[in-house]
Amino acid sequence: MKRTSADRRSGVTLIEVLVAIFVMSIGLLCVLTLFVLGAQRMAVAFKDSNATQAAINARALVSIKNLRNDPAVVAAFQGPETDPSTAVFVDPAGRVAAGATLNGSSIQRVSPSYAPDNSGPNLPYFAIFDDITFQRGNGSPKFYGANLEREILYTWAYLVQRQRKSDAASTIVSTCVFQRRPKAGQLEATFSASMNTNDNTITLTGATIDSLSPGAWVLDATPQVSGRNQIASFYRVTGVRDSGAGGVVLDLQSSLQGYPATTATAGNVVVMDGLVEVFELGTGR
Repeated sequence: MKRTSADRRSGVTLIEVLVAIFVMSIGLLCVLTLFVLGAQRMAVAFKDSNATQAAINARALVSIKNLRNDPAVVAAFQGPETDPSTAVFVDPAGRVAAGATLNGSSIQRVSPSYAPDNSGPNLPYFAIFDDITFQRGNGSPKFYGANLEREILYTWAYLVQRQRKSDAASTIVSTCVFQRRPKAGQLEATFSASMNTNDNTITLTGATIDSLSPGAWVLDATPQVSGRNQIASFYRVTGVRDSGAGGVVLDLQSSLQGYPATTATAGNVVVMDGLVEVFELGTGR
């Protein structure tokens, strides 16, 4: 029996199959991209949550331990009684690992009287104990002596300074939260800088464009401006570009404080390794 054209079934050409595969592959790539973006956002949310928890603990300890009036901290303040004091970085772990000053700057690094070093009993004053550490191979928990070993990913330190050395109520405290901060070696780098109030930028000499990124924090560690101790301040970076003269230009989120208007002033800037967030606690006794 002869089959007519009406009895024949229409098929799918090879070109149509290839087009369908191409369209489906685009859809699958979009789905895979969503997984990557989701993982990145989860990591950022985890970091923000832990940094905030560290800051809450740190703020509570400032009040409980009366950090603003701690004898070891107050003894480190220098300068005329009616002028701003020098800034002090309260950082027991950093003092043990890297010395008594922030690398390359004049800011003293001190340990408070309630935590003179970074030994085991003092760790909770400057760190959050994270998840239990497990042994490779058998997956059983690791022990530190008789206690379960817990990883320490988030730690903190304080920047403390008095706006008027003789006035305890003018003490400014900032909490610096670190993630995976190095335990030894150089913990920060200090750069010569030009503080530009005209366009609210800082130009770092000798820094490379890949050493900083938007969202990073830098510390103005300029010792003095116009013959007075400068108030040390943290600034968040919103943009980084090549200066064209062996350095980088940093755009800042907030305005530069304490410098003459319309002029560029020489200063020092500290870049800290592992610093993820800074929380300003303001003044108080």
